[in-house]
Amino acid sequence: MNRASDSSSEISASQLATQTVLGQSAVFIYNEITDNWDPKRLHCKDDTESTPEISSSFKVLSWNVDFTGRSRLERLSALLSHLQTTIIDPSSTYAQESNIPIDLPIILLQEIHCTCFPALLAHLMVRKHYALTSISSATWSHRFARYGLVTLIPLGLTQFVENVFRCPFTNSTMGRDALFVDFRMHPEKLIRIATTHLESLRGASDEKRPVQLGIITNFLRAPEVYGGLVGGDMNPIGPLDEGLTESLGLVDAWIATRQLVAPGTDSEGEEGHTWGYQPLNRFPPRRLDKFLLTGNLRASEMVRLGVGLKVKVSVTDMKTGNSTERVVWATDHYGLLVKINVV
Repeated sequence: MNRASDSSSEISASQLATQTVLGQSAVFIYNEITDNWDPKRLHCKDDTESTPEISSSFKVLSWNVDFTGRSRLERLSALLSHLQTTIIDPSSTYAQESNIPIDLPIILLQEIHCTCFPALLAHLMVRKHYALTSISSATWSHRFARYGLVTLIPLGLTQFVENVFRCPFTNSTMGRDALFVDFRMHPEKLIRIATTHLESLRGASDEKRPVQLGIITNFLRAPEVYGGLVGGDMNPIGPLDEGLTESLGLVDAWIATRQLVAPGTDSEGEEGHTWGYQPLNRFPPRRLDKFLLTGNLRASEMVRLGVGLKVKVSVTDMKTGNSTERVVWATDHYGLLVKINVV
């Protein structure tokens, strides 16, 4: 048995027995008349109206937007505009060339800085097409955290959202957690979509990440869940991360889709890296960001987004007050877009 397997058995025995769950009763939708983001009550399984069925396939997009550095609001706005022009606009080159149907993806964002909500809430694409799990840090697991997780739900899917909850990781010293959204695809089919940002760096964090992913897996495998998915920054940089996905019985969507296209190819090669180029640094490029599946979900297509994406920003010298234009990376991570089939 490898070290990852040993770690996962410890998770099952001691870490998953009791977990704090922070639920919320609504998501937030923009009201053009009042210019406010209003709460929308979540769908209830016991509602008197019948539960409609939705498509047997959907898309999910995950992106770590980088809370560090300057010009956070400008960088986030540029990233959202990039998504609007390359993914959502049906006339885009991507839309014309991609095999993935052009419908709105569920968007999972990590490292949203608490000061970036004005940029998120003001963006036309977000206002027109999405509901949000948070419109401020007040609904985060740690309401005074500097950065956190936000999920954007296509407006057409809000009627299927039955539950939204967060699970703070009690072993985290960085305020990390997981955010879950439950979609009632069918009266008997609950799909659970999670996002997370597992503990960063080496050292003590090496033993925390397997526990955190084990906790997420436990929620994705709950008896009522037909299929589960987690997307986000998994930070697989330590020895205990090697083989962890397999030991937990999760399916790595990148590996699965690569094997569909070219069986036997190296799924850990450069074409799968999501971090380490924007900019280049002393750490080697890696595939930090992943989609992991369990239950009755299958990944059929997957692409990276934002490769080489830069934005022009204005930087003010604090001493002189003079402003200059600079071109900076929109974020240090690539985004990932996956098509999921429900089987």
